Amino acid sequence: MDAPRGHFDEGMTSVSLIKDLAGTVKRVRANEDFDAQGIRTIWHRGQRQTELLTWENQAGDVMKQELTFLGFVVEFRGGRLRTGKVVQDGTTSGAMGSHAMQLDRVPDHVTLSYASLLLKQIPDRDFYEQHLLKHVNDGLAELGETRVTGVIDIESYQRHSAWMKEEASRRRVPKQVAIIAASVIAAATLLALLIGSC
Repeated sequence: MDAPRGHFDEGMTSVSLIKDLAGTVKRVRANEDFDAQGIRTIWHRGQRQTELLTWENQAGDVMKQELTFLGFVVEFRGGRLRTGKVVQDGTTSGAMGSHAMQLDRVPDHVTLSYASLLLKQIPDRDFYEQHLLKHVNDGLAELGETRVTGVIDIESYQRHSAWMKEEASRRRVPKQVAIIAASVIAAATLLALLIGSC
């Protein structure tokens, strides 16, 4: 499997480079709090500016995923899979998702094949990596290409869903406590006003 020019170092096969790269991909424990719209970002990062960004809502639904590696881009959003390339602007800030992209009009089977290989080779893939691998493999199947095995299993999905429900219930408790506290403060203020007016 040969790679398009400009994406790989000379003298190293593309398959071995992708396999080596996969071993460096790890989840970055950054701020994973939900924003005001109820979305959080999960960040995986590896060497050579390899990144997988996942946007997830509070119900545990994956809203969008974006994988960049070796100049390639794979984006999954709203049930649609797209490919493209990273546009080089000469700057690398190291910040999460700090790159410009040019997306293809139709998914490119070479990019999807490399993405599938990369995701398959990640040791101990988590839910997010497996989620994208499943959709990349589905995209390859639609293009008539061979799928990489080892995709998401139902037990992993069920564990993730149970964890998300548990997280959501934990967040509700402080909100209920805040409502009760606000009610108590309001009642105490009202009582103080009533006593002061007597």
